[in-house]
Amino acid sequence: MLFSEKERRELAEFFAKRFSDDSVRSMLARQAGIEPGETSDAPTDAWEQLITTAQNRRRLPNLAIVASRTDQTDQNLQAVCNLLGARARIMRNRILSSAAAASIALGFGVAGWTLGNNGANTTAMTEVSDVLASNTDKTTVQGTVETQPPPAPPIAEVAVVEALPAPPAYTRGHTPPKDRTRGPAWHSGRCTYDKPSDFIGYWYAGEDNPGAVGQTITVEIGVNVRADYPDTHNDFDKRTKVRCILKRGDKVKLTSTPILVPGDRFWVPLYHGDLVEEAPEENLVAVR
Repeated sequence: MLFSEKERRELAEFFAKRFSDDSVRSMLARQAGIEPGETSDAPTDAWEQLITTAQNRRRLPNLAIVASRTDQTDQNLQAVCNLLGARARIMRNRILSSAAAASIALGFGVAGWTLGNNGANTTAMTEVSDVLASNTDKTTVQGTVETQPPPAPPIAEVAVVEALPAPPAYTRGHTPPKDRTRGPAWHSGRCTYDKPSDFIGYWYAGEDNPGAVGQTITVEIGVNVRADYPDTHNDFDKRTKVRCILKRGDKVKLTSTPILVPGDRFWVPLYHGDLVEEAPEENLVAVR
């Protein structure tokens, strides 16, 4: 067993503060190759159950890696996830090989890690506990690096962990420019104003995240581009003013992070120039 009941509870409280939404927790579990199943309504209890399941199925490194990729700027999250992933890998290598574990270069650049004696596991959990207790953005974790024998041959499961794709990024809100252009966006064609910095509005992307910033995607179904997206700030109004229309087949570049709104639906900010290629002329009507 990698962690005691008290340690698992501390980890659960740490992750519950950052990922309290059940849909986000379920997404991370699936990305890590864990079936979420039925969980408790309390975020901390649900996270404790997920950590226990991941630990028992040897999927804790997977869960740590996909969680760390949700927010690269959260230093505490990066430190805890790096330590969790490294500790689980080293435990497996110690079981499979009688040779001493080599120092492992973590791909996230937060800390060096080495186990050369029987007390290394206690040191690892102590460092995790320090991060959980401080919970500040300035926390960094340093390990002790020693010269070790050559590392044991990598095992297949570790290779799978490193190859996991990062989940697409999303945000919970968006603030449009204060000096945004008003009125229909039809200045020199569909969904246009005057310059790339001109903000147009938001379009509904559905249940699935359309992609990451920088990608160019194809619109699957015609949608209205509206002045605002539904959330608590506007009493979840899905029928704000229409600025323009995106047609099925339009190619749109994602220049801003998709927004996950309550109800687990995605809306995407649209700026002048994001519509990079229009679909062939068709007599289509937006449905949202």
